[in-house]
Amino acid sequence: MAYVTYACNGNLRKINKNLTDQMVKALDEGYTVLETLGYKIIPATIANLFKGGRNKFLMYIFLKIYALTPIPKLSDPTKGSFPDETNALTKGFKDLKKKANIPTPNWDALESHIISKKNINK
Repeated sequence: MAYVTYACNGNLRKINKNLTDQMVKALDEGYTVLETLGYKIIPATIANLFKGGRNKFLMYIFLKIYALTPIPKLSDPTKGSFPDETNALTKGFKDLKKKANIPTPNWDALESHIISKKNINK
């Protein structure tokens, strides 16, 4: 979600179906990385919800509604101390992706938005 927020320049109201599609596929890739390394996803229904890029439209509708609430402004990863947290999580997950040695093209594409905005080390 942080990468998508960066892709929208901090304004989730700008999200579109292509970005949502990429986000759902990236979620599937992220769960696949964790499962490949032996991490158990709890609850399993979360990972299964997005397997194979399913439920893209549902996610799009959810994000459109979510963007209308005040919550995104309270948890904007582009503001306050959140960029440091996002930076640390990005670096940590890069290590996991490297260990899993599986392609994550959608994750990488979304991650490029935050890297370009915050110059996170690759």
